[in-house]
Amino acid sequence: MRGVIDGWESRGLDIMPWVITSLRHIACEREGGFPGTQSALREAVDQRDERVGTLKYYEVMPGTQRYFCGRCSATVFLAADEDEEVVKVAVGLLGSPDGAMARSIISWDIKTDTQVEHSPRAEGDCAEGD
Repeated sequence: MRGVIDGWESRGLDIMPWVITSLRHIACEREGGFPGTQSALREAVDQRDERVGTLKYYEVMPGTQRYFCGRCSATVFLAADEDEEVVKVAVGLLGSPDGAMARSIISWDIKTDTQVEHSPRAEGDCAEGD
């Protein structure tokens, strides 16, 4: 798996760390296993299938769904219709004995400041301490 960082205003965060993975790599101990495609995942959520627990979703833009915990609202997945088997998983939800970056299960591609594209929002908020 490879880690990715991006920011979306809807979460109130300037940076959101994601790991991009195939749904088939997500394990579920419940009978039937976790849905292996986005359409199967949406169907399971719509039908309140016990395999997906309290998972809910909404469309953040045409063709892109944000999945979240129906109890605490924690962001879980971000899914785009263009790739039926792939989702972005919120890194903060991964259980890892080696900390929040989950280095034992994620290979991070860390970029230097010269490799990062700066948005006006990031430059104004982060660089100036706003």
